Amino acid sequence: MSLKQEYYVQAETAIKNRKAANALKLDNRRREIAERIPDMAAIYRVLDNTSARLVQIVVGGNNGNAKVSKTRTAADVTATAIAAVREENRSALLRKRTLLKQNGYPENYLDIIYSCKKCLDTGVYENTPCECFKTELKRISAEQINKTSRIRLKTFAEFKVDYQDGDERRWITTIRDFCKDYAENFHKNSRSILMYGGPGLGKTHLSLAIADVVIGKGFSVIHRTAPNLFREIERQHFGKDYTDDFINTLIDTDLLIIDDLGAEFSNSFTISALYNILTSRANAGLPIIVSTNLTMDELENIYSKRIISRVSMMEIQEFRGRDVRPQLSHT
Repeated sequence: MSLKQEYYVQAETAIKNRKAANALKLDNRRREIAERIPDMAAIYRVLDNTSARLVQIVVGGNNGNAKVSKTRTAADVTATAIAAVREENRSALLRKRTLLKQNGYPENYLDIIYSCKKCLDTGVYENTPCECFKTELKRISAEQINKTSRIRLKTFAEFKVDYQDGDERRWITTIRDFCKDYAENFHKNSRSILMYGGPGLGKTHLSLAIADVVIGKGFSVIHRTAPNLFREIERQHFGKDYTDDFINTLIDTDLLIIDDLGAEFSNSFTISALYNILTSRANAGLPIIVSTNLTMDELENIYSKRIISRVSMMEIQEFRGRDVRPQLSHT
């Protein structure tokens, strides 16, 4: 079984578990309401027996009780019986909502709970994988890739600005606030970001803090350092069992973060791979965050003009100040 097939199985399992959790939640709500609103028990009985009664009417042909007269056919009697059951069901639903509202609950408190109202938690919509299934698949794929990066997520609360002085502190505070706002308002079509500046200024920390918030919102995020990323792309590309799974996941994930660009061993293959990722994600309207210790001029000396053109279209955040890592190592 390939990794991609494994991801599909995991996504299917996640959808099933989500559906089961919703069913359990609804069952607990029904128990709660039955205890607090005794009159609801009779309504439960009516609603729970509706399907069985309709089947009985259809199978019996005329509800088993009413006699067929010369002027009324069996079909007429059956239709009348079905209409009566449906009216009773409608009245029970109305009474249920009224009782819930009178007792301080939302009217839909006992409705079936769906995490995805499009596919009703089946994972399939119009005979194709639903968007919720695709989202789960991307999340799992990204999660598996991130396991190999061994990078711990950071938080904005952990980010220290007091190691900088004067204008530099104000500058880095503005960047931190920008990143925090970006994370809190993130969506799949958010702008891409280029973070550049000397080492030890917080580029990696802030990109990992963004990842922490965005993952918490349910989006898929992949964070890799440039050396590890391109080494893995090259290993998979020239491997005997090559598939497009890895590169496709990099292109399709909701947010891709490439840290320390320029630290990798650069050659025609890595430059081509980088251009492919940048272009494919730009065409799909998906954001990418790139951080580097290099200046724009230094980047241009390494990469093609086409790559620099893509990078220059990003939201550029220049990090200034002094390397704070020596101070952090003594705290």
